[in-house]
Amino acid sequence: MNRPFRDTLLPLGQYNEIESGVGLPAQLLLSNCYSTIYRREENRLPMCCHPISLCFRLACVTISLMLTSQIAVAESWTDLNATRTIEARMVGLWGESVVLQMQDGRKVTVRLDDLNAESRIKARKLSSEKVANRKRMAEELRGQAAEAAAPAPTPLPTPPPAPAYVPPTPGASCVEQLQWLAAQTLAGHERASFDCLPMVYRGDLDKLFKQAAGKIDPVALQSLAGNAQKLGDLIVTRQRWLVSQPRLQALQPSAQEFIETMLLNAGGALRVGLDPQAIDAAKFQSIPLQQLVAERSDAIAPYRHAMSDIPGASVSRPAIELVSEKDGVAKIKVIAGERTSNFDYVEVDGFWVAKSTADAWSANIEEANKKLAEISDGADVSSILSSVIGPKGAELGMFANLQPLLDPMSAAQNEKDFHAALEPIIAMAGPLLAQLPGLMRRQQGGGYGGDYGDGYDDMDMDMGMEEEMMQEQMMMEQEMRNGGN
Repeated sequence: MNRPFRDTLLPLGQYNEIESGVGLPAQLLLSNCYSTIYRREENRLPMCCHPISLCFRLACVTISLMLTSQIAVAESWTDLNATRTIEARMVGLWGESVVLQMQDGRKVTVRLDDLNAESRIKARKLSSEKVANRKRMAEELRGQAAEAAAPAPTPLPTPPPAPAYVPPTPGASCVEQLQWLAAQTLAGHERASFDCLPMVYRGDLDKLFKQAAGKIDPVALQSLAGNAQKLGDLIVTRQRWLVSQPRLQALQPSAQEFIETMLLNAGGALRVGLDPQAIDAAKFQSIPLQQLVAERSDAIAPYRHAMSDIPGASVSRPAIELVSEKDGVAKIKVIAGERTSNFDYVEVDGFWVAKSTADAWSANIEEANKKLAEISDGADVSSILSSVIGPKGAELGMFANLQPLLDPMSAAQNEKDFHAALEPIIAMAGPLLAQLPGLMRRQQGGGYGGDYGDGYDDMDMDMGMEEEMMQEQMMMEQEMRNGGN
């Protein structure tokens, strides 16, 4: 005798387990994810670097809804004698019975033996699909949770490509060359400062560079470059942990965004620009300096370009005007924000050079060569840099002493340990962080630095490259490269 459909109801807990698809494990998993979200919100992390993103929150909600109503379409179910057919949604299998939800919302259980072959096959197929979907969604949710807790996004974000580099045009006017230099530098191309030098100047620097490369200790060079590259790698690959540091979180949102953008792009530039394969003393002696500058410039151009457009500190081109030109000497007026400056340039072999640089070029190159000749082979990096670019070169040697600070950061296995390892560095940067809001207000007042002049004369080479007044920057770079005098 065939049994009819029965309205035998299962206990509420069993229905919940079937309905959810994965039962208690899924509920616990979702609960953990939501509690992680709330804990993170209490820590005030900015959304741009939040370990649990808005997308992940929506994913949690979506998956939970999918788990509670995976198949909303009603199916046809027929008894063993094919005398009765109903429309109902399959909730799941429970032992040797199928749980169906009627159109009025009631749940009924029907033994598989009471269904015809087609309905039994359908029930087992839908059950298999539900199991596969549950596993897939659980894995997706676990992956979302793992990604949110990771020290950096996967894949690592990178800035968009920089605008294509445009080489200089020999024989251009002084204003045209300076405008070109400003445009290329703001586009992220450090090579522009080298390419706008007269050919004889480039040759002098090439010889000086090769002489220095022959003197330097290759192991010391690799150590210095390796530490700087490692610092950049830690900034990029631990970026979530970095920007969640409590001292940085205490800053105003605009300052946080400024610091985050600056750090991530500077870290990216160090990470790719100081590739150990490219920083090699033997290679420095075998390829032209111009080629080396072009390779490293192209590698970091996207990061340098991004740093010129940081929110609250974006840089615009200065207005460059020709005051007069006579006997190969051009008087130039530069207007940046509220500041106006005047400079003299001279034409050398089709390129314009700051007159003060041109006047001292030969003496500075001779002095730098003399200092290098007095240094023994295998010298430390600081000594070589001091001889080539003056006292500021020794400051670059600080990277050689970073190892004790980098090792704890590299060994940190979680956010808390990373913050502890980072604390000595953040403490040293405390005074700068305190001045950051005022600095940003000045920058917003009219280009880089507001009045575009405070502290320009004593800026180091790297900061000079970021400034908008490219002609003054070129003077600084040339003077540092030929002896720092």
